[in-house]
Amino acid sequence: MRFNEILRKLKPISSRTLALKLDKLQKSKIITREVIQQKPLKVNYKITNVGLALKISMVALAQWHNRYIKD
Repeated sequence: MRFNEILRKLKPISSRTLALKLDKLQKSKIITREVIQQKPLKVNYKITNVGLALKISMVALAQWHNRYIKD
């Protein structure tokens, strides 16, 4: 997924905040960053197996919350 696609989906987050968060996720090996050498330069982000495992856990936690925690 491209940076601007992620930014549009997560509005109203700022581009600076998104860049910082993506950098942290990359350092934690939750996502990968692929640079495609073309003009203009193209950067894609992709979830890793570690990220997929985390997603499964987060979905389960959200389901637990929705079932047992009443707002």
